[in-house]
Amino acid sequence: EGVDEVYGFHNWPWAQPGKLYVKKGPMMAGITDIDIVIHGKGGHSSIPEQLKDPLQPAIDILAELRNLIKEYKDKGEKFTICLPFIKTGNAPNAISDTCQLKGAFRSFEKNFTEEFRARLRKLVEETCKSYDCKPNIKIEEMYPPTINTDTETEHVVRIATKVFGEGNVVADERLPVYGAEDFSYFIQERPGCFFFLSSARNEGDDLHTNKFNAHDGVIPLASEMWLKLIEDRFALNFK
Repeated sequence: EGVDEVYGFHNWPWAQPGKLYVKKGPMMAGITDIDIVIHGKGGHSSIPEQLKDPLQPAIDILAELRNLIKEYKDKGEKFTICLPFIKTGNAPNAISDTCQLKGAFRSFEKNFTEEFRARLRKLVEETCKSYDCKPNIKIEEMYPPTINTDTETEHVVRIATKVFGEGNVVADERLPVYGAEDFSYFIQERPGCFFFLSSARNEGDDLHTNKFNAHDGVIPLASEMWLKLIEDRFALNFK
């Protein structure tokens, strides 16, 4: 309430300090959480024909998912999906009652996300039915895409060019990124812009890993950027 524009940033540890990365439109992806539990009938591995192994439909789902991915990639859709978590059973001589798949889907388009979610749900349901298993499917949006508005992005580019200099305000092929950001909720409510500030200290620095090492040299640059942006948007001149 009482807010006209919103701005935010994240560090970017893949370039030395002194650059700002920004673009109009999609800046970061929306993320959809995927949690699938397949219910079968477990028991001793000496009688597999009397059981309903939930691992089998899970394997088929992962295989068919590759075909679904290729179909949309061939159409030029921009997205990622990864199901890196699969868990079933606790013993080598028994079949479990359940198998769980977990992962995430990322896209810049809300309509396409809804379409893919529906296709994935249908794939899971039909595959499980063919094995006489029952799925419990949760496919839920965690964060929507972060979509920069044009006018506010132009404000950031104009001010950043003064702070960082010509050629240091970048909108290259690395944008948008498939990472997701809760700032997206703010920018759904008000026009705004989210940008990245370069922050590499060492080669191999990365986000959300044990290799990340924050660069203190970004602090004065970020402070000046915010100060100049506030001056511009409120027609002020701080001394």
